[in-house]
Amino acid sequence: NAKVGIFEDGRVFVITGDNNPIDEKNIELHILTPISREEMPEKIILTMAGLTIMEDARQAITAFNRQNPNYRIEIYEYVNQSDFKVGPDGFITNADEVWDQAMLRFQVDIVTGNIPDFIFQPPKEMYNQNLLLDLYPFIDADPEINREDFLPNVLAAMESSNGKLYSFGNQFAINAIVSRHELLGHIEKWTPAEIYRIINDTQDMQFPFGTVMLRELFIRMMLFTANMGFIDWNNYLAHFDTDEFIDLLYTSMLLPSLSDIPPGIYQGDTVHEIIKMQRGEQLLKWGTFWGPSLYQLFADSFDDMIILGLPNVNGGIYTINASGGIGIGASTEHPDITWEFLRSLLLKTSNDFALNTYSNPYFPVRIDLFDELIEDIMKPRTRTGAGGERVEYPREVWLAQDDSGYSIELYAMSQEKADNLRIFVKSAIPTHRGIDNELWVIIQSDLEQFYAGTRSAEDTARIIQSRAQIWLSELELIYEN
Repeated sequence: NAKVGIFEDGRVFVITGDNNPIDEKNIELHILTPISREEMPEKIILTMAGLTIMEDARQAITAFNRQNPNYRIEIYEYVNQSDFKVGPDGFITNADEVWDQAMLRFQVDIVTGNIPDFIFQPPKEMYNQNLLLDLYPFIDADPEINREDFLPNVLAAMESSNGKLYSFGNQFAINAIVSRHELLGHIEKWTPAEIYRIINDTQDMQFPFGTVMLRELFIRMMLFTANMGFIDWNNYLAHFDTDEFIDLLYTSMLLPSLSDIPPGIYQGDTVHEIIKMQRGEQLLKWGTFWGPSLYQLFADSFDDMIILGLPNVNGGIYTINASGGIGIGASTEHPDITWEFLRSLLLKTSNDFALNTYSNPYFPVRIDLFDELIEDIMKPRTRTGAGGERVEYPREVWLAQDDSGYSIELYAMSQEKADNLRIFVKSAIPTHRGIDNELWVIIQSDLEQFYAGTRSAEDTARIIQSRAQIWLSELELIYEN
């Protein structure tokens, strides 16, 4: 955040700071001094492009530009925020269209060779096409960074199928599904068939999977985040004509729709959904664990918490979501300086996680920072009480997103829960690459006829298989030739 002002003598000042209102140590005052164009040093311009650029990357770019007299990184985002349209209910009405058009422009630039020096969250089709540099040689030659510095399962999740590292981020999340032993502890194998059986046996529950995992979103979530090998990206083959995909279709048909949510119910309100699970009115909760906060929220709310993972043909799995990765374009003329910037995000001294889940809610990829984060969440936060004694206060408060007043307070995490959190994180595995937005549009059109009752699940799977295979074959022609 930044605020600009003018002193009485005409000098311009800028106040910068992070988004943490309780921590003033990062607030800085900058007084600007005008200089002529001739005094400006000539700099070599590097570009970082992506659909959007996350705030921590922007802050790193700002620091790099301040400290480097010879190079400057400029940002280009393909998603234009002004293109979003907001409906009368306050929700964006054309999000998919904006993202699809942005991705199309991105893909056109890639195919035509207009590749920037840095790519923020590079599309997976850039992997194995000699469009990105392998970062492992840079890491192996670096005097301060080693592969052993990072959580091995997260590092593996960032790798391409050929064992090369084309994109690296300094933080990650884990995708899983949470429930209570009382509700779903009897499950032996968390598969699509088991999900269908459970939802078929709980028709009396209004929202058995919560208000996020609804009919319109269930298949999308399963394909984007929990893809079970429905697409073989290495060989451009589709596998939608399977019993597993048909089971997912049948499950989605039984789920409530967006139109079934009563007025005044905030979709995805975590606090309300926890209360429903405590009452036995909801079976599970989809969770993206960006850091320890959400894990502790469930662990403190349910003494019998179980993490089922995401459904898989072989049983539930926890999958790694490596967010904010940055790749280096293979055509850059400045590979050394691009690595100099990227390595700044990977050094321990350059990672300001602040051990504060408010200022940075993600898990750090570095092992030493991860260990420090776990240690920190076990420390009580205390202050002086009315009688002069030290009293513990909540490190975090989760509020219901309405006027009900429901809240859940989180205090220092116990040793047992911290140990279980470590096991949870280290048990997460890399997963198959999910589908792309362009393919989702194709699939979505066929789902509409299935939901309308004019096409069976088996026919829907067969048609999606055919259309997806045609799309993949066309994509193969573009990228392999």
